[in-house]
Amino acid sequence: MRAIRRLATNRLAGAGAVAIVLIVFTAVFAPVIAPQDPIDLHVRERFAPPFSGEYILGTDEVGRDVLSRVIYGSRVSLMVAALAVSGATLVGGGIGVLSGYFGGWLDGILMRIVDVLFAIPTLMIALSVIGLFGRTMNAIIFALIVGYSPLFARVSYSATVAVREQPFVEASRALGASPWLILRQDVLPNIFPLVVVQMTTYIARAILAEASLGFLGLGVQPPTPTWGAMLSLSREYFYHSPTLPIWPGLAILIAVFSFNLFGDGLRDLLDPRAWQAGE
Repeated sequence: MRAIRRLATNRLAGAGAVAIVLIVFTAVFAPVIAPQDPIDLHVRERFAPPFSGEYILGTDEVGRDVLSRVIYGSRVSLMVAALAVSGATLVGGGIGVLSGYFGGWLDGILMRIVDVLFAIPTLMIALSVIGLFGRTMNAIIFALIVGYSPLFARVSYSATVAVREQPFVEASRALGASPWLILRQDVLPNIFPLVVVQMTTYIARAILAEASLGFLGLGVQPPTPTWGAMLSLSREYFYHSPTLPIWPGLAILIAVFSFNLFGDGLRDLLDPRAWQAGE
């Protein structure tokens, strides 16, 4: 309860949390919330302006309801971001924890692999993976997992190296605890807050990365609506409907900004120095 109260005192973080809840709610209940089928064509009503009749945000170049497509686009962005960041946390975080705690030859091998991957831009990894496996959601998720895993490995490695030298870890060793027990009971709980903050930040980056790939024509294939693809297509019809790029762009902005705000508030909340200062 005290953690919730501390988070509530940070208005920006609270606003981010509320926005995230609304975005997730919209994505989960898109079939109920969306007023139209996002792929239904109404060619006679193409380029309908916003707030015209039954089309709240207007229609696109083939008469599809823009509001419905924005709502369904949130599903793709959140699913890609959540799965990619979760996978990168498990893979990269696991590598970092094992390397940081055990050290030695394991550290030398795993972290050199991480260094090589860290030197390759995530976009280049995504282009390579999509080129091999095609423009599918699974390929995008896999590419982002590969691209983000080195970042989580670095964070968890540094945190684990710091924790393993603490007196309570030394005490557990002296009492005969196995390495795996120490990792589970002493190391992971102490690095968990840092990893959670990192996850929140990189969900925002993953949403932006998925939108960027969609904008470049390398995202999920049509007719599945995605924010990046909507933004890309709207450029060609800007003079017919100047409002078309506003709605997917605004959706990307709100989602990324919300996760960043919440991540900043979560970082302050989980910072032990902040807890000590507040007592």
